[in-house]
Amino acid sequence: MNLGQLLQYIDVERQDVDEDDRRYTREENILKLNRAQEEVLWKTGCIKKTETIVLVTGAAASGTALYNLESDTAWIEWIERDDDGGEVKQRDEEWMRSQYGDDWKSSDNTGDTPLYYVDARGNTTKQIRIFPFPSDDATGDTLTVYGVKYPEDLADSDDEPEFERRWHIILAYWVLWKGFLKDAEGDMVRAALAKAGVWEREYREMLSDMRIDNRMGIAESENQLPWRSWGK
Repeated sequence: MNLGQLLQYIDVERQDVDEDDRRYTREENILKLNRAQEEVLWKTGCIKKTETIVLVTGAAASGTALYNLESDTAWIEWIERDDDGGEVKQRDEEWMRSQYGDDWKSSDNTGDTPLYYVDARGNTTKQIRIFPFPSDDATGDTLTVYGVKYPEDLADSDDEPEFERRWHIILAYWVLWKGFLKDAEGDMVRAALAKAGVWEREYREMLSDMRIDNRMGIAESENQLPWRSWGK
């Protein structure tokens, strides 16, 4: 479904809302649909992406093995070495210090095989730190980052969500649920709550199916690196 069809679906299901102050404008519904995209993304990881990191010795960022990720990366699911298919596991700084000492970031800790990555976010960039520091022999080797990307905003009528088409209707379910829940703050509490409950069930049932389809749930595993606090 494209944006125009989602908006039409919402309008039909809310056509019995007569009061002008409870009707949502097109712009408001578009904002809500884009908010729904973000909600669904965080709960399912439904928009996949890959990117490539090329290992560089001594030139990545001030002599440390720091690498920028693409700006649309929401979080990492796992990283794989392209030469042997081995996994580069996520660890935090405390674990690295306990295993390799306080100077674990030093370029003296070199190796041909990346073993770990550490969240090293900056103020304006998303970065990971590779350990051990790539040796001269490892320069030019590549890693593939498997992750989840932020959704593109829906703006034009023919814009479609980036995840599978059979799931698109879930965005309308979320907007209808939240819309009728908002109506319950007025004088038609019982009727609005009943309708909100219907759309909440529709949303949650489809969300559960999406999680199964994506083979993941909300909880981050050891090999996921969420950057939720960064926003879009």
